[in-house]
Amino acid sequence: GLSQDVQIANGTGDNPADLVGLGLLEKNRVAVSLGTSFNLFQYISNLADLDRALEMGQVGNLMGSPDGKWMKLICCQNGGLALEALRDKYILNKEAVERLATQGLKGQTYSRYRLRKMLADDRKKLMSASKWEIFEGLLGETKPGNNGAMMITQNKDETVINIEHTKGRYFSKGITDFRRANRAQILRAAAEGQIYFLKHLADVLGLHIKEINLTGGVAKNASIRQIIADIFDASVHVLQKGDVWESEPVSLGM
Repeated sequence: GLSQDVQIANGTGDNPADLVGLGLLEKNRVAVSLGTSFNLFQYISNLADLDRALEMGQVGNLMGSPDGKWMKLICCQNGGLALEALRDKYILNKEAVERLATQGLKGQTYSRYRLRKMLADDRKKLMSASKWEIFEGLLGETKPGNNGAMMITQNKDETVINIEHTKGRYFSKGITDFRRANRAQILRAAAEGQIYFLKHLADVLGLHIKEINLTGGVAKNASIRQIIADIFDASVHVLQKGDVWESEPVSLGM
């Protein structure tokens, strides 16, 4: 059972729990969660900031914090899953298998025979991790800013602002070649486009962000962490298992 010293917050959701776990109650930072959706949230501790958040209610949500205060949340529906869908379009399964067999993950290689014998869920996780490694390598072939090429990926109708009937569509600028041969430019355009969208929403709210606590599965990608640092012109802090926040700051800007 649980120790009598364990504190339980009844009714706390995933994002309010992140607010506490990421240390935002003590530090004047915002958090960005790069998961299924891409979320940006900030702790609100006083009535003046609460009134300001209420005035900006047309963008994002105002929620309760586990300590009885409040939090402002921007949730972009088209986050990790939208980026993953584009990743899977341009990075083939056979490439992921080849990488696992030759380069492996975390120093361990996986033969095709071993992959076939795995449970389906375990194999799927390994394949996804391998594809993200390839994805990061492709981003490394391009420069920040992508020579002006940009893309917004929509695998759902976006709800954070009123963008309807966009499910399954890509909106691009400065891209003329959509073949796999040009996938490095396309994937960087999509990654930067999503972060620019999040930054635009933060600007609409008047947030002046200098430090970001980063979490979520996509946050494992160093290139995307750097994109966030560049676009927000902020230092990015990543919590690793057993570490404290200041363990891995990402450099400021481009």
